[in-house]
Amino acid sequence: MASDLERKISALADIEDIDGMTRLLCEWPDKTPEWLLFVDVRIGAPSTSKEQKALLKQVKAEALASQPDLAEQRINEQLVAESSKPPTSLATQETFVLTEEDRNNFEIIETLQDFECWDAEEITEYIASLDYAKLDEAVQHLVNQYVYGLIANGQKDSALDRLVEQHSYQVWLHSFA
Repeated sequence: MASDLERKISALADIEDIDGMTRLLCEWPDKTPEWLLFVDVRIGAPSTSKEQKALLKQVKAEALASQPDLAEQRINEQLVAESSKPPTSLATQETFVLTEEDRNNFEIIETLQDFECWDAEEITEYIASLDYAKLDEAVQHLVNQYVYGLIANGQKDSALDRLVEQHSYQVWLHSFA
């Protein structure tokens, strides 16, 4: 059964109302993982203008900043949905492969969830070991939250300084503040 958001997006897509889809997503009150997925699809769609992409990215950043668990929920839902798919027919040769990137994202999220048992130095070392620029945007958001918390608690070292200097962290921090 299609959700209300999915029905409205489909109706606008049927009439090729790109502006309407953008407005709908920007004004949608319930920022759920489904909403986040539609926003990401619109941002990546070739029919979305540069202005629309910028607006959608801003709305997404605001939603992620106000609902920190939204990114984690979306990744977890995607992983659960993909892992619960029934096996595919050999006749069609269709298979779902959990990519190495998906596995890495999941492992990073699990590790971040275990941080409460770690001391600040261990957290800093782990974050410094990540290839931040190659992280999924949702995972970057979670990492950014921990970095922000470490800095707010007075932690400071060269690894954190390098991460804070990253453009994507600065954009996140600006949207967060």
